[in-house]
Amino acid sequence: MLSESPSEIPSENLPEGVRVSPPPPHRPGIPAAARRNGPPEAPPELPPGACAPVPHGPVRPAGGEGGESGGRGADRPVVLRWSRHPSRVALARVELRTALAGWGLAALEEPATLVLSELLTNAGRHARVPAGRQIETRYVPLPPDGVRIEVHDASPVRPEPKAPGPDDHGGRGLLLVAALADSWGVSVRNGPGKVVWAHLTLPPGGRGTGR
Repeated sequence: MLSESPSEIPSENLPEGVRVSPPPPHRPGIPAAARRNGPPEAPPELPPGACAPVPHGPVRPAGGEGGESGGRGADRPVVLRWSRHPSRVALARVELRTALAGWGLAALEEPATLVLSELLTNAGRHARVPAGRQIETRYVPLPPDGVRIEVHDASPVRPEPKAPGPDDHGGRGLLLVAALADSWGVSVRNGPGKVVWAHLTLPPGGRGTGR
């Protein structure tokens, strides 16, 4: 029976002219595959002006817990950033549901997620966010029974409610936001672009209940 390691095969048992290469020298801390194949290839450099791909899921800004950093906790805002990938809306809704449940505002889940969907879809579809910029959402608890939903983007274009005709298939998003939210509006932000926000509050006796 042959030995498992080719280097242990007696040279006298090999056909004439066949040689066994010795194993690579042992280097502590370096896997055998890396010793055989060499170091991994470095990722290709991006051309000037190009941006690295943005993940489809949420990106929490770096920093400590709470506030602007995106940490999650009791009565702390939840700050997330998103690419323009279509999956951002569904993922943002999941994050909002989780935040509302943690704040005892589960009864706001249905109207709040609908408002978020409209604002976030509008930002991705109409705001023409410049390349390399992300859309930011902020969920801010408003004690004792409310939440503020913010959608930030780098476009200066302000959304304007429209009165769609009976045969129009779109254009009702901001009308829905106005119907569901206690108030909503557009504000300037620190940096380029704008923030579109909406406030929602629980009905009397609605804290902690779901729909």
